[in-house]
Amino acid sequence: SDSFLSWNGEIFSGAVDVGDQQNDGKLLFQALQAAAQLEDSSQAISETLSSVHGPFAFCYWQADKKTLWFGRDPLGRRSLLLHRSYQGDKGAARFMLCSCLSKELQEFYPADEWVEVPIENIHSITFPVAPIAEPKPEFDYTGNAEDINQSLFNFYFDHVTKHPWLLPNTIKIPTETVMIESKGKKDETFELVIPEMFLPYGTRSQTLITNP
Repeated sequence: SDSFLSWNGEIFSGAVDVGDQQNDGKLLFQALQAAAQLEDSSQAISETLSSVHGPFAFCYWQADKKTLWFGRDPLGRRSLLLHRSYQGDKGAARFMLCSCLSKELQEFYPADEWVEVPIENIHSITFPVAPIAEPKPEFDYTGNAEDINQSLFNFYFDHVTKHPWLLPNTIKIPTETVMIESKGKKDETFELVIPEMFLPYGTRSQTLITNP
C-alpha cells in the first residue's frame, strides 16, 4: 500500500486499544487502513479518528482515493500549520502543511504566512487539486498583506472538505460580550465566540464550563 500516516500524538483510550509496549501510531494506521476498505470509507475514517482520546495532530494519505486527511484533536493540543497561499509556480494550486516552522523553512515561507489548522472539524482534500479560476472572488484588497493572505486562505480553505467530529458529548456555548478594563486605556469590548466545545470527559466538565 502507498498509504501512510504522519502522527504526532498520544492515544490515552478509545476504540484503538494500545498496550504498554505497542506503538499507538502503528495501531491507528492499521485501524485507518481497515476503515478505508469499507463502503463508506469517509464515515468510517471520521469515526476512527473521533474515537481517539488524547492530544494529536495528523496527516493520513488514503492512497486509493488520492485523499489527504489532516487535522488536530478537538481541543487543539498539538500544532499543525497550513500555508495560507494557494498560488504555486505558474499558477498551479499548492497545498502545504507542517508541524513546526524551522528557520530554514521560514527563509522561504515566513511565519506570518502560516495559520493553525482549525479544530472544529476533521479535514480532507482530494488530489489533483484543480487550479482556482481567475478572476478570484471579491477579496478585500486593502493593501495590507495580512488581509490579502487571510482572504486567499479563506477562499482556498472553503474548497477543503470538512468532516464533523463524531463525539458523544457536545454542547453549544452562545456568544457573549465581555468588558475588559485596563489602566490608562479606554474600556474595550470583546465579543467572545465559542462555536463548539467538545467535552468527551463527562458531565463534570460540562458543569465546570457552563457554571463557572
